[in-house]
Amino acid sequence: YRDGGSGNGNQIYDCYDVKTQTWRPFLDTPLTDGQGTNNAYFNGPVRGPDGWFHLDWVWRATPNASSCHDLSYARSRDLKHWETSTGKPLSLPIRLDNCEIIDPVPIHGGMINGNTKIGFDNEGRVTISYHKNDVHGNTQPFVIRLENGHWVTHQVADWPVPARFSGEGTLPREIGLGPVHVGPDGRLLMAFAHFKYGRGTWVLDPQTLHAIGQVTVEANPPDLDQVTGTFPGLEVHWVGDAGSSGIEGLQYKLRWETLEPNRDHPRHGALPKPSMLQVIAVETERGTESHAARKN
Repeated sequence: YRDGGSGNGNQIYDCYDVKTQTWRPFLDTPLTDGQGTNNAYFNGPVRGPDGWFHLDWVWRATPNASSCHDLSYARSRDLKHWETSTGKPLSLPIRLDNCEIIDPVPIHGGMINGNTKIGFDNEGRVTISYHKNDVHGNTQPFVIRLENGHWVTHQVADWPVPARFSGEGTLPREIGLGPVHVGPDGRLLMAFAHFKYGRGTWVLDPQTLHAIGQVTVEANPPDLDQVTGTFPGLEVHWVGDAGSSGIEGLQYKLRWETLEPNRDHPRHGALPKPSMLQVIAVETERGTESHAARKN
């Protein structure tokens, strides 16, 4: 959890003791320290096929979302001892002046927290999907990959429009990116959503990581992607389990319906009744990209 505010906070890890049913600090120090001028917004840790826990984050200088900057990375075997991608130990807490910055995106550079995703290619190499502005000010999707000990940035597609996001609170998403992953047939895939160009799943060239086509992937059962409530403006929201179900080909997800983000401002007038929070078991057929579902 964050101790402090957006643009000014430290990241703290506690752990739960099942025997004593109590919480205690996991580390003797914060994992990251914003030093009063930043805070780190994390993605991960994600355990990779190499056995490492991979972590990326962006630093944010103010509560304004456009102040995100400097995509950073660390890895660990045990979540206690952290190091850079080259094996250099990181002293805790990790700070802006001692971390591994893998892409020095500046403030107002088109990067935002919550939209950096850790994935792995068909050789097990770690990748991070994110977006930033190009030299023309257009907001582009990128994947940065660790190749032979060096981070190499690859532009995935060419979107000739800028994305606009600034201000405070929960913002509507103009761009969404998924992690790079290997599909059932061995192809590299990456999901995307764009306010102008819709949503889909790219097929990536394994060498350049450039989008070379699209495939149809039903990430959620189509019938459950439809709004069932009658209140105007409701949307379907999903969150996938970050862990494993323990059953091959099955994943649990949460589904609910609510209104779109409103920058954390109060709403005026009538409000919808609370929707049902559902646990959905999504079964993926081996070798295909279709899904079935069970509702619990």
